[in-house]
Amino acid sequence: MARTVNPEQQKKTKNALFQVAARAFLRDGYAVTGMKALAAEAGCTTGKFYCYYSGKEEILTDLMTALFRGNKDAAERLAARRKDTFYGAAAFLALLYQGAESYPNLREIYREGLSEPSGRNVAEQILFEMLGKAAEDASEAVGAQKGEEPPAGEYEELHLRIRAALRAVPAFFEKEGEDGNAGSQRLFLTMLAGILGKSPKEADTYAERIAGDSALIRERAYDVLVKLLQGPKRKSVKKV
Repeated sequence: MARTVNPEQQKKTKNALFQVAARAFLRDGYAVTGMKALAAEAGCTTGKFYCYYSGKEEILTDLMTALFRGNKDAAERLAARRKDTFYGAAAFLALLYQGAESYPNLREIYREGLSEPSGRNVAEQILFEMLGKAAEDASEAVGAQKGEEPPAGEYEELHLRIRAALRAVPAFFEKEGEDGNAGSQRLFLTMLAGILGKSPKEADTYAERIAGDSALIRERAYDVLVKLLQGPKRKSVKKV
């Protein structure tokens, strides 16, 4: 008789394996951690790990998704305090920067993840969710004043700007311990805000506001990691 597959049990097993891998990548580093080491830490065979993940790259995509979603939630709460949608996008980028500066292995994860299409696609979708509504509201306001429909292709331009900004991010995380490898968080934010369509003055204003919330952003960046990694330090999946 064929063994019955329990989807809920499979989901639990994959989540347990993900937690082990995420913890190992953040503790030891992404490049040096192999699938064999992950299986040993999980207390299962390498073959079982490969039943759920094709390799480290797929785990990295899931990890980027979890981190980015956590950062998005934190950034939107910060934006709600200021009633400014774009501030949420700036806070999202600041959370990436702060996490990378505080945790060297997270710097590596962001650098590797955002250098791959799958990781950039996750971040692009999140930023588009955050900025799309602001662009829609602005277009509707301008259109209402002129009695016109919003211009065609606006969202495609937003996607292009977001893609350009995300392609620039890994350059700030090239070398460990060099403050983003291109200067301060302020430079990081003003450059990316400019790519996203803000004037130099506007971009500098957002960077200044982020600096004013720096302590809160550091706390939120830490909270995102804690929430992601909550649970026992070692979790065997032999019987899961």
